[in-house]
Amino acid sequence: MKFRALIGILTVAMIVLFALVIWSSQKLKDSEADLQVKNESLVRQKSKIDSLLLVTQNQLGALARATDSVFYNVAKKANTFPTYKNYLATFGKNGEHYTEVLKSINELFPKRGYVQFKESNGKILYNKFKDTVGFPEKPIIFDGVNSISRDNLYVSSVEWTIRKGIPGHSDFPNSGTTGDFIRENQKVRVDSVIDWGSSKWIYIAYGN
Repeated sequence: MKFRALIGILTVAMIVLFALVIWSSQKLKDSEADLQVKNESLVRQKSKIDSLLLVTQNQLGALARATDSVFYNVAKKANTFPTYKNYLATFGKNGEHYTEVLKSINELFPKRGYVQFKESNGKILYNKFKDTVGFPEKPIIFDGVNSISRDNLYVSSVEWTIRKGIPGHSDFPNSGTTGDFIRENQKVRVDSVIDWGSSKWIYIAYGN
């Protein structure tokens, strides 16, 4: 009797266990189906978000280009160093008119000449221009002419006569004055540096 009772209990347990397996399997299938539905919904939502993001990026790009053109047109109309510098500081090398701005700045420095950079007593007569956000690291050459860069734009600390060459230097038979003067706080582009004895001279591009 005990053996039959045990067999009966085991049979019931197996039936219950089998039912649990079937129930769990069905729940798993239901969960997988639900997960698939949610996944498909997420895919559709992602597609909508991607489309919206693309539209937004295109709109932002169009706005950026329009803003770039506005800044450039304002700078070109004013044709001044501050407005061109403002364009470079705002857009840098990513600006659509970056090259045109650098060329336009060059046009503000059309004249050439020699000035003393350091006196024999060690006094420096020019200070490096510091507000160079957006300037190229090194000069960009346009038709053999250097652009401004972070290293070659200086400001005069004194008024100084501009010469055609370096006085006493054998490479410059004509070192007379050009008739122009560099004013105090005037910006110049330094194209080359010449050591002469204990002093230093620079070949500069400058404007009026």
